Amino acid sequence: MAESWFNLVYCSENTDACYTELKKMFKRYDIVILVATKDIDMNKLLKELEKEFKNLIIEDIASGKELGVDYIIKLRRV
Repeated sequence: MAESWFNLVYCSENTDACYTELKKMFKRYDIVILVATKDIDMNKLLKELEKEFKNLIIEDIASGKELGVDYIIKLRRV
């Protein structure tokens, strides 16, 4: 599952759907906030994004456990 609101993308269960949604978001925004559960293969996802967007910067990574998610990541395309 992958859903987006403005420049925030929420992902759970499906890494490929998350990648597709993030790719769409980066066509509209330079900064995207990714909120994801542990079901997402974060290593695979970030590697795929870095291949697609050569100038991708991971600006901040935080735990979202208190919000019921595992990752909150700020991604910036320069």
